[in-house]
Amino acid sequence: MPVREFLDPTAFSDPADALDLYSNSVRRGMEFNAYGDKTVFEAVILTKPFFLVDAQLSEEGSTPSVRSSEEGRLSKFAFKARILDDPSPHNFLPDPCKMNAADGDDAQREIIRVVNLHTTFISSDDYTRSNSDMPNIGDKVRVELTKNMHSYNLQFGKFISLAK
Repeated sequence: MPVREFLDPTAFSDPADALDLYSNSVRRGMEFNAYGDKTVFEAVILTKPFFLVDAQLSEEGSTPSVRSSEEGRLSKFAFKARILDDPSPHNFLPDPCKMNAADGDDAQREIIRVVNLHTTFISSDDYTRSNSDMPNIGDKVRVELTKNMHSYNLQFGKFISLAK
């Protein structure tokens, strides 16, 4: 059904209503999405990658669970990273790489707080602990974000590969 058949023209009979309709049509016509359909970005790693199996606690509650059948092979790892592309979905966050940690304990706590505000990226492949291709702090990587209703899911993303 076309809009002109859906809207009742008598609802816009006075000048204020007509101006409101005109303003909304102009606003809708100028909608802009800086990212378009982009979901893959370049990012810099902020924390040391850790294997998720090491983060899981055993039922006793204090020691990491280790299975002898999985000694050399672990499933996934995760790290915090900051997206570098322009525009970046992380532009609204302070850049922890530009913060000064030499100002004492309070400054270091603030840097840790800011790093924790960034996205956690999880690998999608299996890796071994001795793999030389494991990313390190400061490495540039390619990551993927999932689109949501208004922007992206900035809580979790997917690690794709090291940037070349």
